[in-house]
Amino acid sequence: MLPGFGICLAAINISFYLALKRLPMSRVAAMEVLGTIGVGARSSIIPYICDQLAMSRLPRWTFAVLLPLLPATVTIIAAFVLAQMPSIRDLFAMALVMIGVVVHRPAAAALFPGGSGRSSEPL
Repeated sequence: MLPGFGICLAAINISFYLALKRLPMSRVAAMEVLGTIGVGARSSIIPYICDQLAMSRLPRWTFAVLLPLLPATVTIIAAFVLAQMPSIRDLFAMALVMIGVVVHRPAAAALFPGGSGRSSEPL
């Protein structure tokens, strides 16, 4: 995965420097700004939309259990891909959050105020 990422970065840099020679500076700067905005949008907007779709389709308890798994998954990927090993304190904190979400059982009145008719979902 990392060699492919390096090749992509090299291709972007080479393309940018070739564009400097052939295009007016205003177009090159516009491409740079629009590319940055595109990367930012893809890295934050798309995950947010996926979260919203999951929240609308999954029961509340299932989504609450899956959400704390995200930092754990990122930690595992960082350990294998980037060789960034988490400390014992980090692992303990993640475990506490996951255990807290699984153990917590809110009252039915707090989950469904006003009788929304969704009380058939697992608590």
